[in-house]
Formats: sequence, C-alpha cells, structure tokens
Amino acid sequence: MQDSDDPNEIMTCPNCKEEMTFAEAPAHTIQCYRNSTKCKICGEIILKEKKKEHLNRWRNMEKLIEALVNDHQEHVSMHFDHGMDVNM
Repeated sequence: MQDSDDPNEIMTCPNCKEEMTFAEAPAHTIQCYRNSTKCKICGEIILKEKKKEHLNRWRNMEKLIEALVNDHQEHVSMHFDHGMDVNM
C-alpha cells in the first residue's frame, strides 16, 4: 500500500479491487484480507465463510446441464475447473 499526503485520494484495495480513500484503506484492507479470499480458479473475491457455497455453486449438476443446454462454454469450463465430478 502506498502513502499519500491527501487522505481523500482514491486507492484500490489490493485484495478485492474496491476503491476507497487512503484514510479508509488501513481498516478496510485489514478487514478485507481477514474475511475474504480470492478464488484461485476464477479470481472471484468471496467471503471465507462462503467458500464452500462458492464451490458448491460450480459443482452443481443441474447448473452444469443448464450451461450445456444453453451452449455456455465458459460456464461449462468453470464447472470443471472448480472440480465438478460427473461420476457422482
């Protein structure tokens, strides 16, 4: 995190990419890293307590079938990238 003489200058959180003032940055950044994590697969910032929910969303057979039927290749890939097991 860089320093600024102007506490109202805008900066971007290195974790969640949210913009805030330099005055807000220390508290936000500590809280953000404590409570959030970046999915190593898709890059989405998720609350640590919601990580299992995030993975379950991408491992949902009905959603995978929907993506296949609608020819959403990117979503299909995301399902498999997140560990979708079609042998269930």
